Amino acid sequence: MAFNENTRVKIPAILHLCKLGYKYISLSNAERDESTNIFSDIFAESILRINPDKDENDVKKLFEDASLALDNEDLGQAFYEMLIATSGTKLIDFKDFDNNSFHVVTELTYKNGDDEFRPDITLLINGMPLAFIEVKKPNNQEGVLAERDRINTRFKNKKFWKCAELYINHPNNKSKNKQIFNALFSHKDEINAAFDAPLVWNPLDNKVPCRIGYEMEIGDYENDEANWQTIQTSMIDAMMRLEKTLSSFIAKLP
Repeated sequence: MAFNENTRVKIPAILHLCKLGYKYISLSNAERDESTNIFSDIFAESILRINPDKDENDVKKLFEDASLALDNEDLGQAFYEMLIATSGTKLIDFKDFDNNSFHVVTELTYKNGDDEFRPDITLLINGMPLAFIEVKKPNNQEGVLAERDRINTRFKNKKFWKCAELYINHPNNKSKNKQIFNALFSHKDEINAAFDAPLVWNPLDNKVPCRIGYEMEIGDYENDEANWQTIQTSMIDAMMRLEKTLSSFIAKLP
């Protein structure tokens, strides 16, 4: 047997997790939404079990709400609040924790724009990836420190980033949202010219809503307090310009 990181650390870690009650699943046989990395079949089965008064339509709506929360620019705050909720439709059963589903997978790829990473081990609760583990051989101090630096870089709070945007969201009507987006997109060059700056046209193909917006990297909210007034003025100006630019095109929508 080869003595490497897999045989010495990863496989023993997975076996230990299985002893704790996690079930190993292979990515090749998994039904997964790549935009959120939620395992949709496990998610649906689990939500129906822990919310016996709900049906498949409720599960679909909850999945869409979770997807929207994960797409927020709030470092996961909205999704976290959904996770810990104990009233309404629950994502996790905190009263009877054994009523949840626990799975473990390996080498699950996460993508965010041009950045991507693939943790050694990912833990799922009710089909949702909520924790990951990076394994390293014993006494591999340089490897551990290098991984720590990568994680600190990847998950640090981003710069204060804001945008003015048109958020197209007819709930549970993806086709209507795409129809509106495509109608506006057909005038993309005219709209960009009228706004006097390139807009970001994001159809969010794997989600229900669509977005058209102007992105502004305009300072760091923690370290740039002296410029808050300038930042606010820039944001208000961008919102007013965007509304003025889009209003005539929106008025002509069928």
